[in-house]
Amino acid sequence: MSFLTAGETEVRAWTIPMNSTAPKAAGAIHSDFEKKFIRAEVVNWKALIDHNGYPGVREKGLLRLEGKDIPTATLEASLLRLRPIMMTALVACFGLLPAAMSTGIGSDSQKPFAIVIVAGLASRLFLSIFLSPVLYALAAREGDVLQV
Repeated sequence: MSFLTAGETEVRAWTIPMNSTAPKAAGAIHSDFEKKFIRAEVVNWKALIDHNGYPGVREKGLLRLEGKDIPTATLEASLLRLRPIMMTALVACFGLLPAAMSTGIGSDSQKPFAIVIVAGLASRLFLSIFLSPVLYALAAREGDVLQV
């Protein structure tokens, strides 16, 4: 079985096993695409020709969405980003903790900066990992597609 990808300047055909799922088909292009697959718009090639391209197929409602729903995709994206964001924030926080807790000479100028940076990194961790996905899931409407 083949599936096609099309851009403005090229069209490619990818050979995949019969009855492959959309994530498996994406994996034929690159293994990361299969691991991090969210959602794809799928259309039969015959319908694409019969309706004069993508705009015609979209107008007739012949596109199918295959992949993960919004709540599942936001949860997986949050878990995927958790480790790098958390590690960066924690390393910086632990590095600045002595300056934030210092009481020695010169601490009156260093301490406020260190406290602001540590608090900013900690709040960024909370906002990006926990609050943003929740807000996105609440604001998303049925049929919304995540563009990655």
